[in-house]
Amino acid sequence: MALGETGLVAAIVFHAFNGLRVIAIDFWKKGAKYQRQMLWTVLVLWLVTFGAFAIRHLSLALGGH
Repeated sequence: MALGETGLVAAIVFHAFNGLRVIAIDFWKKGAKYQRQMLWTVLVLWLVTFGAFAIRHLSLALGGH
């Protein structure tokens, strides 16, 4: 169950960050010009956020402490 929860959080966090990127592209005049840089920013933010969550969650769920 812990792995399923981890996958679900990964999808939700990416969806949230990517949604902010799409909003920026739609409402910022230069959004289309910088969409590639924003995608890399989203990926880095996702990796840091999800990585921290996954380490903590799996250590608690599988390790017990």
